[in-house]
Amino acid sequence: MAEDAEKEFQSYLAYKKEENVEKPPAFRKHFCPNTFPVVGTYDITLDSHEDLLQMLRAGCVVVQGNKSCTLPKDTDLPKEVFNGRCRLSQWSFTCAKDVITWLDAGIEKIILTPEQWESYSADLPAERIILDLGCMPDLNTLSISSENLLAGVVVDQSNNVNDAEQRVFWQKALEFMTYHKIQLSVQMSLLSNEESNQELEELVRTSDKDGVELWSLSAFEMKKRYGPWWFGKMFCASLYTDRSDKLYATCVMDYAGRLLGMVYSSWESIARSFVEGIGIYQSRNRGLWRKGESSGNTQKLVRIEVDCDRDALAFYVHQTGEGFCHRPAVTCFDHLPRGIKHLEQTCFDRVKNAPAGSYTKKLIDDPSGLLRAKIVEEAGELADAETPEEVFLSF
Repeated sequence: MAEDAEKEFQSYLAYKKEENVEKPPAFRKHFCPNTFPVVGTYDITLDSHEDLLQMLRAGCVVVQGNKSCTLPKDTDLPKEVFNGRCRLSQWSFTCAKDVITWLDAGIEKIILTPEQWESYSADLPAERIILDLGCMPDLNTLSISSENLLAGVVVDQSNNVNDAEQRVFWQKALEFMTYHKIQLSVQMSLLSNEESNQELEELVRTSDKDGVELWSLSAFEMKKRYGPWWFGKMFCASLYTDRSDKLYATCVMDYAGRLLGMVYSSWESIARSFVEGIGIYQSRNRGLWRKGESSGNTQKLVRIEVDCDRDALAFYVHQTGEGFCHRPAVTCFDHLPRGIKHLEQTCFDRVKNAPAGSYTKKLIDDPSGLLRAKIVEEAGELADAETPEEVFLSF
């Protein structure tokens, strides 16, 4: 399976390197490239946790449930679901309390049918609810209150109507979204074809609308269509670059949002980062670059974000070892040590390298006695401080 995946991916990369290709690859037919972002869809009955973790690394994920899974305790979803930007769809909620339980557990938004929303709306925060309107609904019948504004609506693609009807519907949907200032999400259909997606893409581009996103099919269906590297393909299909080398400027950030360094990413490095869950970049001199492969200063990938023009990336990572920079240093921009992070690094260094017989070593070797007493003493002085000078002296 790994060899097949590698062969398929190399075939994909070979396509990307071709010049003046007239026909787009199959996966680009569905993703409206360079227009609006794509959100991955995870089906808990079909897809693996590895698929879910890949999608979480790109930010938002739609988690599709079933009638047997009502509450968080009924599932084996990984903890990342409740710490990330996840939305629940097609879930069997019996009352508003069930919805609130999921929201309190950390789910970002819940997708409800209009019937569910009508029943539960009085007890739910509208800003965390998305309405599932089905296939090409009559938007004129939907009543949205300005005092109780929803997070957005989702509609299904359809190939069962002619092009003229499609165009009229999507134009109304875009106007509806703009008027109410809410998100418009489009759920891919198993019957989606190139023509209907190009129609929607053109509408969005000419209308210059923000706040539109496309939801993929489940990972199971996407892998059947596009192979094991489907998610990297999907993510990259919505990116844009005018560089001759087809690279993307990439800011590498730590989990606190501090800039560690500036690198470049390629289609290959992005796709592999999603699969392997580590920081992988494209060196302009050395080719594919797995951060820390030689130095040991590895990175765990938390998520990848795209800027507003969809031509630059931010990799959020957990950096290990001495840091990102080759000097070595925590960041390539940290010429003068400062801030809480530097204090943290100093403390770790003192603990690791405290000389025998020093006061620091005595504190470390007696955590429940001497160290505890010192922490209590310093905390008491800070609590009793009444002026800025006393606060400063307490340290």
